Amino acid sequence: KEYQSLNLMITLALDFMDDLTLVSAELVAISLANRANSQNELAAILGIQQSAVSQRKKRARLKLVVDLLGYYQQTVQSMKP
Repeated sequence: KEYQSLNLMITLALDFMDDLTLVSAELVAISLANRANSQNELAAILGIQQSAVSQRKKRARLKLVVDLLGYYQQTVQSMKP
């Protein structure tokens, strides 16, 4: 049952991630690599304004990606003997 839920969630995530633009995918990658950074710090890394970071995060559905990764890690941990 847990495997089935994980597989479904990953399939759905991959489906929407396939539609990410290059700039959205870049923001997701940089955000995940620098989770403790503020939007201002991410903006400095990307060479854009903070407001653009905010817009890109929404467009990339970054919160959903982070939530999915957290759920995946928690579920995998709970499945260990």
